[in-house]
Amino acid sequence: MKHVFMSLLIAMVVVCTGTLLAHAQEKQEQQKETTQAAEKEEVKKIDVNSAALETLQQLPGIGPKLAQAIIDNRPYATIEEVKTKVKGIGDKKFEAIKDLIEAKPIEEQKQDELTQEKTSKEGEKKE
Repeated sequence: MKHVFMSLLIAMVVVCTGTLLAHAQEKQEQQKETTQAAEKEEVKKIDVNSAALETLQQLPGIGPKLAQAIIDNRPYATIEEVKTKVKGIGDKKFEAIKDLIEAKPIEEQKQDELTQEKTSKEGEKKE
């Protein structure tokens, strides 16, 4: 009788421990996914077709001269054109910045500006 009771007790402990470990691992994975999603959302890409000199200089490896060269060689249809049009941005530098930049079409930029103007005017009217 004691052996049966001990066996049941051990079985219950094993099941409970396994369940708790599985739950803890699942929770840890969910937190990791949430953190990764938040990090992706926080990174706002810099538009190489409209960004100011100072903004472009925030990119890794881009100083005042390269930032000015990016501006001077606008417009860009794709981010890859930055590498081909701008002397001084090779494969290595491009790899460092490619996930941080975008090349919005001019029409899309104008639409964004109009939306921002409309939003700011509506905000002024409410005040």
